[in-house]
Amino acid sequence: MKFKKNINCSKILVITPALSGGSWICVEKILIELAHANSIKIYVLGLGKVFHRKENFVYHSIPYPRYDKWGFITVFHSLIALIWNLPLYFFAFILLFIHNPDLIITNGFAVALPITPIIKLLGKKIAVSYHGYVENIGLVTRLALINIGKSLDLVIVNSKGSYDNLQSFIPTERIHINEHFADSFFFDKVDKINHDKKISSFVIMYVGRLDDDKLCMPLIQIAENLKNNSKFMFEFIGVGKYSNQLINLQNMSNNIKYLGYISNRNQLKRLYVSADVVWSYADESYLALPAIESLACGTPIMIPTIAAIKSKIDKLTLINRDLVPDKIGWLVDPFNYPALQKLILKLENNREQIKMMRSQCLKHALLKYQSKNLTETLYKVSELLV
Repeated sequence: MKFKKNINCSKILVITPALSGGSWICVEKILIELAHANSIKIYVLGLGKVFHRKENFVYHSIPYPRYDKWGFITVFHSLIALIWNLPLYFFAFILLFIHNPDLIITNGFAVALPITPIIKLLGKKIAVSYHGYVENIGLVTRLALINIGKSLDLVIVNSKGSYDNLQSFIPTERIHINEHFADSFFFDKVDKINHDKKISSFVIMYVGRLDDDKLCMPLIQIAENLKNNSKFMFEFIGVGKYSNQLINLQNMSNNIKYLGYISNRNQLKRLYVSADVVWSYADESYLALPAIESLACGTPIMIPTIAAIKSKIDKLTLINRDLVPDKIGWLVDPFNYPALQKLILKLENNREQIKMMRSQCLKHALLKYQSKNLTETLYKVSELLV
């Protein structure tokens, strides 16, 4: 990527409640490019284990329960999120004085809001990476977001939907859209995988957090219905609420694999490529990162028609159907199990269709999901360092 700005010797402190999963990867991608282009010192403070360790980052990790498995409890009330993040606030203030960073970047508002007033008193700048949906928050949290939000120097979101949602709280000139994209690594040539139905099972894979928000339960139910059916292989990658259920299913079946969280990108890429279909999810206006990475690997996707955020699931909010053209995958009703199972059985009998779709998936990803606006994002961040 052609990006260079005279911000050498600058220091960034990143504060995150999770060191795995999509929200962290979005922050990490920006940091990697900044570090490659400039001699910037990047310090990372996070809760839990470091899964994607980068050589030029300095990590301060606090032993803690995994956010992608237990962090769902923080959505029930802002006070729970505040208590969950207490260790982050405490050590953040210590590292502010030890490292004296030029810029603080937080992964989410739950981290940013309590510490922003002190950061601004110290004369520092703060940016927030956020891709979510602000709704049904209490009056205190709403007032805090409106008042403290004015002090934020930059908010990076991953979609027009999040941009529109935040306009009531954050000055629009400080909100920047950095859309999801697949790393060039996923577009690179891969070893040819044999998808001959005579010698292999039909592989349906899920990648993501295993909870109700991500609408993975329909696929888990279909896998249970078709357990021990040698025509199919169901692979689940991720951790969360349904981890133990998948472990039990794996023990009872020879065609259900639970692979846990995979941090090795080479391994993940090969799994994308070897799958016949990847079950993923979307919000109203954008596909989730696993769906985009799957397309970059040339693998068709199956996406529920309901937006994958709890408050939107409750309202049966539909996603934009244009996100999944027929040439790259299928939109499905996640609550119509008979129709889902019928579709999966039909696809297993028509593998030639899957093979023909692979080149279209790659073309679509090359057109829509390369890092087209990352350079602008890097400039936005670097301006805060000058």
